[in-house]
Amino acid sequence: ASPGVVAFASDPHLKEGQQIKFSAINAQNNSTAMTTSDVFTVRNPATNSFELFLEDGTTSANVDAFVAAGNVTHGVVVLSSVNGTFSAGEVIRNDD
Repeated sequence: ASPGVVAFASDPHLKEGQQIKFSAINAQNNSTAMTTSDVFTVRNPATNSFELFLEDGTTSANVDAFVAAGNVTHGVVVLSSVNGTFSAGEVIRNDD
């Protein structure tokens, strides 16, 4: 399916544009095995599901084979002593 839809038994509280990984994954994107190091973007989150997009956030994941997946993992950023303001859609990056 393109985009792939990830469904949950309960609300995972993910946000639009949030980037995630899977702790375990047995699935394919365009006939290529997905791995735990692949980064995906949450799009159109609902109470118990979201659409799966690639890291760029604009290319949908074409999940053409799915067996199982583990937990969704994501990072959390805590900022302090911020000068200025944030704009809607602004992104915090670590380009190391």
